[in-house]
Amino acid sequence: MDVHAAVGSNLYADPIRDDGRWVTQTKLAEKTINGQEQTSYQLIGATANNLLVLIATYNGGGSGTFYTLHILDVSGQRAFDMDGDVYQRINVTSVRNVALGDQWDGDVRISGNTILVTTIRDGPADTGGTSKTTRIKATRP
Repeated sequence: MDVHAAVGSNLYADPIRDDGRWVTQTKLAEKTINGQEQTSYQLIGATANNLLVLIATYNGGGSGTFYTLHILDVSGQRAFDMDGDVYQRINVTSVRNVALGDQWDGDVRISGNTILVTTIRDGPADTGGTSKTTRIKATRP
């Protein structure tokens, strides 16, 4: 994805709300029977090898909110714009995605090039589970 090309476009025209922790976009044009489609993300930070770590959520309008951990690479590259002029692209590439589940509850921390995912409640049916920590290496392929 070229982030630079999205700036100023109307491709992402639905309202975006930033509450300081989560950035959320709600689709206004497509309302489902159960509500509005919504996507959110929370930037966790960068690993020692400069990969970005974030959590994203998706809710299609029902009771489920699905969480995914994303490990991303961000790089600059020269490219041509619509007029044929050279500009600096900002490429965001997905390196790894880890599904955390529906209504996941937990914490994500970074230690060097390791991502620590602590799950407090493993989905909507887990009412009293014990927390567990998963270690994910953030490496480039």
